[in-house]
Amino acid sequence: MNLVKVIQEFKNDDDCRAYLEKIRWPDGVHCLRCNGKKISRMSVTQTRRGRGYTREIFECASCLYQFSVTAGTVFHASHLPLRIWFMVVAMMCEAKKGISANQVKRHFQVNYRTAWYLCHRIRKAMQAGSIFGKLGSGGGIVEADETIRRGRPLQ
Repeated sequence: MNLVKVIQEFKNDDDCRAYLEKIRWPDGVHCLRCNGKKISRMSVTQTRRGRGYTREIFECASCLYQFSVTAGTVFHASHLPLRIWFMVVAMMCEAKKGISANQVKRHFQVNYRTAWYLCHRIRKAMQAGSIFGKLGSGGGIVEADETIRRGRPLQ
């Protein structure tokens, strides 16, 4: 998904949260602690910087654990709008040579430390799901065409 599609598809944070919910729990929301299926939705209104906004949280009926759709993800405990997160992820995926924190700072008018933290978390999440981890742990046959491999010879 490129930046233009992200801007067109996700008009606000509610659209982003609905998308995250759909891809995280395709069979319906379940508890992150006890895996219970009986979940109630609650709307919480908060005020940040003089503006009120409403977000949805979930509560498990069996263990009373409260969580949001961002709990346990790269977006957890962030004060940035999810729409900005989605746009930065799209920019980082599109960029051929990567994107710097200074570039994110200029484009989205955020503090440098915020931009650095944002880029750092996204890169860490991309690294955790990288193909290199899957190649190293499988133990099966890996085929590659026209590959130059440098390093120690295989034993």
